[in-house]
Amino acid sequence: GPALHWWLAMLTHYVPGRSIADTLVKTLLGQCLFGPTITCVFFAASLVSVQGLAAGLARLPGKVRQDLLVTWASGLCFWPFVDLLLYRLAPVAWIPLGYNVASFLWTIYLSLQASRSVPKRED
Repeated sequence: GPALHWWLAMLTHYVPGRSIADTLVKTLLGQCLFGPTITCVFFAASLVSVQGLAAGLARLPGKVRQDLLVTWASGLCFWPFVDLLLYRLAPVAWIPLGYNVASFLWTIYLSLQASRSVPKRED
């Protein structure tokens, strides 16, 4: 999607190389910045689509506290391998397609995580 396109364009601009060091930098940046951000956006979209705007956004902090760390940790078992494979071996023009295929698989996992219930806050 557009977020991935923007992210890859920015990475390619600031870290244009394909060396091992460049590949590791791209992987580290993706895991520390892009991954958690997109996961939070996915959680928010899921909550809003089910519970409406106000209720969904009100539950977002609890969802992030409950599931972001475990989802991010799970992603560390998947995305770095995708990153290393694509950044190192795939022609630049094919990297977005590779990410879209991997994202399809990852979205299945994220959907399962997003559907986990969040306990109601007691104020």
